[in-house]
Amino acid sequence: VDPGSIDDDTDRKKKNFRIPNKVINGRIIVSASQSDGGKMGVKDMQGNWLIMPKYYSMRYVDTNQSYIVSMPKPTDTKRLLHGVIDKNGSIIIPIKYSSLSPKGKNYIASEGDDPFNDDFTDEAMAAADDDLFDFLEDEEAEVIQNKMKWGLFSHTGSTLLPFSYDDLTTNSEVGILTLKQLNPTTKKMVSFLYDQSTKSMLSLAAYDEYKYDSILFKGKPKNYYSTSYPYFAEGLMNVAKAGKWGFIDKTGKKVMTFSVVFYSFSFPYFNEGLCPIQTRGKWGYIDKRGT
Repeated sequence: VDPGSIDDDTDRKKKNFRIPNKVINGRIIVSASQSDGGKMGVKDMQGNWLIMPKYYSMRYVDTNQSYIVSMPKPTDTKRLLHGVIDKNGSIIIPIKYSSLSPKGKNYIASEGDDPFNDDFTDEAMAAADDDLFDFLEDEEAEVIQNKMKWGLFSHTGSTLLPFSYDDLTTNSEVGILTLKQLNPTTKKMVSFLYDQSTKSMLSLAAYDEYKYDSILFKGKPKNYYSTSYPYFAEGLMNVAKAGKWGFIDKTGKKVMTFSVVFYSFSFPYFNEGLCPIQTRGKWGYIDKRGT
């Protein structure tokens, strides 16, 4: 394969690190020259196009031997839409989602414009005056999240979770996801724990969300909060009730009860069998037995 050229057309691009693409299964992701449109595709080691260059970006997904690709949104070219194609260029997941990322063999995706502009093209992002905290002062975080809906696809493109969730976050374990959905009756967000392996859903409606007051954020307005969500790690998840922390497993069974674990907020999840806790103004660690 003959050496190509690098087109540094903006100062911002000149500052980026150059990361060489790996050859995987005799294939390499390549950008066409600017004179040929500058789009991305896939070549073999003889220099032949296997997937023609027509994408804004491409990323190889090792577990599925497929590619996450993006193209500008037809109605708003400063934003990108994402999808998945197979090694032959056939579409697995349509290119119409504002975000798309692999989690295990499945794909997390979202619909709707990202309020934080993470779906902007590089050019649009460089031109944007994107001050996140100023943005949060104008709107509540839960209202912002409602502008996007999240769902889950299998590696074959079938829908595992419909696009009815207001937030979807990952945990340290690949198979466990945390979801949030607005309850239409109470108008409050309810969290769920989803196990991808068993396709089981556990409601966390019985537990509270723990919030930091704005006093911890210098310069932030009164009543500004940062929310700490439940996080699943090493088989246990932290949950809060009446301002106190406890731990449950993925079935919802209480592993450490709230009558025993009276600790104020720390980073309450386990790493290498230990969890940092704070009680009576002092810090220490507990193990999975609560000792």
